[in-house]
Order: sequence, then structure tokens, then C-alpha cells
Amino acid sequence: MGRLGGAVQQQCWGRDLLALPAGDKGFGVIKPSGGGQTVGLLRGDELVVQPRGEQPRAYRYQLGPQATATEQAQVPDDLQEQLKAYVQTATSALLEDRVGVEVAAGKDG
Repeated sequence: MGRLGGAVQQQCWGRDLLALPAGDKGFGVIKPSGGGQTVGLLRGDELVVQPRGEQPRAYRYQLGPQATATEQAQVPDDLQEQLKAYVQTATSALLEDRVGVEVAAGKDG
């Protein structure tokens, strides 16, 4: 809805990455649905991906007609720690039934 100019209501935690304040790179947590247990964190042009039971891998990417992704020699510590924190937070929220955003009656979310 954000791309169409409408109000955005989150199903979990998050915000509209297409409507960030100037200078804010934003970030996204990636968790494909289904049985796969790979997670990722995207920030600016950096991506860290971690399949369950494997070491994380880091990439620099550029979107466009000729999208590119280049694997990096090291995973930035801050990205790896941020990914770990979000996975732990999401897992706790699911186990404690705290997923989603409550919207007050009569207010847009």
C-alpha cells in the first residue's frame, strides 16, 4: 500500500522501506516462509545470509537492470549481531504469542 500512497499496516514488526527519512538506509530481515530455515538481514547495499547450521555469508549488491551480488571475505560483526538479535526476538515473540501490531479501534495502522 505504501507504493500506492495508502496507509501501511504491518503484519509483524517493520516499516515501509520505500518511505524512509533522508539519510536512513533502512534494513530488512528476510525469512522465507515454508520449511526453509535460512534468514538474512539487508542494510543499504549489504546482505548477510545464514542458513541454519551453517556459517553466515556476506554480500554487497546493487539492484538495477544488471543486478550484481559480490560475496565478501568477512561478515561485518554488527550485521551478524543484528541478525542474531532479530532472530532471537522473532522466536521469543512467536513462542509468547506477541506477533503482529495491535491497531486501536477507529485508527489506521
